Amino acid sequence: MAKKRPKYFDIIDNEMVLRKLLWLRHGCPIHILYGDDGEMQCGNCGIDFKRDDGNQIEKRFETLGLEKMMRDGGA
Repeated sequence: MAKKRPKYFDIIDNEMVLRKLLWLRHGCPIHILYGDDGEMQCGNCGIDFKRDDGNQIEKRFETLGLEKMMRDGGA
């Protein structure tokens, strides 16, 4: 009988799926994304979707949004 994997590994697997989807669909052009050797980085916004924790990614999105708003003349 095969040994059952701890639920912890399922959580990690699911988190990596979500990180990959976010990396691929976060809005920057696909040709700027770096994904060799399992990496998930964006050369445009500077987010490392594989290593940065969720709070870091959220803060970077907020910063980018504020920068865009200021460039576009919003306040």
